[in-house]
Amino acid sequence: MTTSESNILKARASALAFLSRRDHAEAELRQKLQRKGYADASIDAVIADMHRLGYLDDARFASVYARQRAERGYGPVKIRHELAHKGVSPAVIETALDALGIDFELHCRHVHQRKFGAEPPADLKDKARRQRFLYQRGFEPESIRRAVPDPS
Repeated sequence: MTTSESNILKARASALAFLSRRDHAEAELRQKLQRKGYADASIDAVIADMHRLGYLDDARFASVYARQRAERGYGPVKIRHELAHKGVSPAVIETALDALGIDFELHCRHVHQRKFGAEPPADLKDKARRQRFLYQRGFEPESIRRAVPDPS
């Protein structure tokens, strides 16, 4: 067995270990293998093998990730940003978000109500605090304006 074959086998074992814990985006897996010191040629061979076997699929990863983040109360802006940071292409991200079938404006209202209850904000400072919370969760500014009522 040559050194390059040995490196490919080691890189393959590392990739399988990473993928056995959770799904990864291709760019994310590539980065992890590079940090472990594997050669680019070995990484390319392993990535191609993982695609061929169906162990690596950016569309599946984006779909699962987007659903999990939405269920935890995050909005589309944050989900898009996190998936882009993991190396998923914009087209795949938009497809995953569209496939969720979530009305993010309604979702924003639910997250607001779950966090703050049905009572309107006490004053403008409280309204701003609620809006900041939703903004940090990654909701669109227009959805936030509609979700947070004016103070009573």
